[in-house]
Amino acid sequence: MIREDIMVKIAERYFERQKIKPIRQKTGPDFLLEGKAIEVKGSNSKFNYALSQFWDYTLKYRGLMTIFPTDFLSTPSRLFNFHLFCNLALSLAQRYIEVVLVCKDDDFYYLKELTGHVLLGDVASYIADEKKGINEIFRNLNSYIQKATTKVVKENRNPI
Repeated sequence: MIREDIMVKIAERYFERQKIKPIRQKTGPDFLLEGKAIEVKGSNSKFNYALSQFWDYTLKYRGLMTIFPTDFLSTPSRLFNFHLFCNLALSLAQRYIEVVLVCKDDDFYYLKELTGHVLLGDVASYIADEKKGINEIFRNLNSYIQKATTKVVKENRNPI
């Protein structure tokens, strides 16, 4: 579990590493960068409200980057709904949703950049790599999703 205030600090460190200088906002998206909205969420952020914000920002701004921890998508419905949102954004608004996934391991936070519409496929590939039976996977799907999203991030080995 990573609180949103910690996620904002992680995002700011990420921006430093990327040598970009988004502007912190008091209202609306957390940051703006050259007309693109950047929204940061913590583990306990309200998911449906976040999706609503993401859609509003997708339509209002030139682009959208989301930064959140892997456990923000810790259930099948959240993962699927986020995937659906990303595909609708691409189909209806011609916008790719940039995602920066974050996980914590020991004393480091690891980050992975990707476009949102490929995330579900990446997670499914890692779950399939577990070589478990389908009944086992569905019985413990939340756990498999969490492990798989963490593996997606850690394969990059980009600690902050």
